[in-house]
Amino acid sequence: MKPQHITTGKTSLWIFGYGSLVWKPDFKYRRSQVGYIQGYKRRFWHGDNFHRGNDVLPGRVVTLIEDDDASTWGVAFEVTGSQVEESLKYLNVRETVCGGYITKMVDFFPEGENQPPVQALVYIATSDNALYLGPASPEMIGIQIAVCRGKTGHNLEYLVRLAEFMRNSCPHVEDHHLVQQEEHAAEALIEIKSYGPLTKPSCMSALSSPGATGALAFPDCAVAAVVVAVGQLFARARGGGASFGLGGGASAGVEGGAGTRPAQGRLQGAGRSEACWEEGRSQP
Repeated sequence: MKPQHITTGKTSLWIFGYGSLVWKPDFKYRRSQVGYIQGYKRRFWHGDNFHRGNDVLPGRVVTLIEDDDASTWGVAFEVTGSQVEESLKYLNVRETVCGGYITKMVDFFPEGENQPPVQALVYIATSDNALYLGPASPEMIGIQIAVCRGKTGHNLEYLVRLAEFMRNSCPHVEDHHLVQQEEHAAEALIEIKSYGPLTKPSCMSALSSPGATGALAFPDCAVAAVVVAVGQLFARARGGGASFGLGGGASAGVEGGAGTRPAQGRLQGAGRSEACWEEGRSQP
């Protein structure tokens, strides 16, 4: 369903964010409200070869997976008047052109309000999306997040900002998947940093502050060590039958039990445009 069909004749719209939108929507809105939607769980199953990764090492960002017993917390933004068209034009580039997401309308339940839910527009990446990676073991997803970066910044920054939002804005909500991925990404980063050349001050500084400049740019002294360290981590994780998310069959210990499709030919040139590249300069 296209946003313009949903919003025809409407002077206001709610937009629900559950990923990077929760900390930086980057569009004008009338008001925002923390709350949740039902029937979906948030998972790091979508690939990102632009904002938080590249064609060789796609990052992992969140999407929504249907689950009748689940709910996902985030932020809904109300846009009115000219903000409706302006926000959708912007999000079409950020989420659809650059991210490969589609749109749906869902019921949004504002926190602490005894009122009926409101209809909200949400962006979701489905399994038939060319960038979709699907499930993998928590260890493998953590490694992938720890080593990937894109035009906008490091994949770790995305994970940490999302986890911070949940701790600060939804302290009463337990998001086990998010907490688990934060722990495994931290473990992977610590192990990568333990390799020889990475102990040099310049390398340690780059690895310790991925959010300082919005991107993690490895100094030359770190490249060889990172390759060795990551290779060791991947080999260990694959020893349990896990998949990095770039191809292969069913993965052992993976939620959902489904493997992912080969990445060759899928992640290259996913409809990039000048608008998308321009967007990468400002989107967190």
